[in-house]
Amino acid sequence: MLALGLVITALGIVNTLAVSVAERTREIGVLRAIGMDRAGIRRMIRPESLTIAAFGTLLGLLGGMFGARAVGALAADRIRRTGGTGPDRSSRHPRR
Repeated sequence: MLALGLVITALGIVNTLAVSVAERTREIGVLRAIGMDRAGIRRMIRPESLTIAAFGTLLGLLGGMFGARAVGALAADRIRRTGGTGPDRSSRHPRR
């Protein structure tokens, strides 16, 4: 399950960077026309990709921590309400 999450995350990052480069094609063309080499273009794009990856990682960690706390709080509340005996079946009709 973790591997699937990592693959999906990696594809999301690659997609974001591909869209960013596609949007900047004209800018990259102008820079190449005035003499910037491919290594210079890479040096320009690399910090952007690292920044996107860092913010994505930070937001993912914060979202995961918030989600884990929320699920834990809901589970603890459910356990308190039912006395830890399992699902609350008092609202269901008894079986015949």
